[in-house]
Amino acid sequence: MIAMKTGCQVVPCYPVRKGFLRYTIVCGEPLLMERDGDIDDLIARNTRKINAFLEDIIRQYPDEWFWVHQRWGRKKRT
Repeated sequence: MIAMKTGCQVVPCYPVRKGFLRYTIVCGEPLLMERDGDIDDLIARNTRKINAFLEDIIRQYPDEWFWVHQRWGRKKRT
């Protein structure tokens, strides 16, 4: 939301494990968030852009992927 409102680019960065307690931080190309259009559509498009970057990194380093937060809510059982 901040990047969309200000026009700032998002610089995606991620760690790559190089050994025991050794990591290299890699920064990708800046992502320009779209700013024109319906707010709900903008959020969806920009989220897809960020998720596409995450998907690429996870495919490159699948053994380093671990998500500790429930990203998408679950429906309550009735």
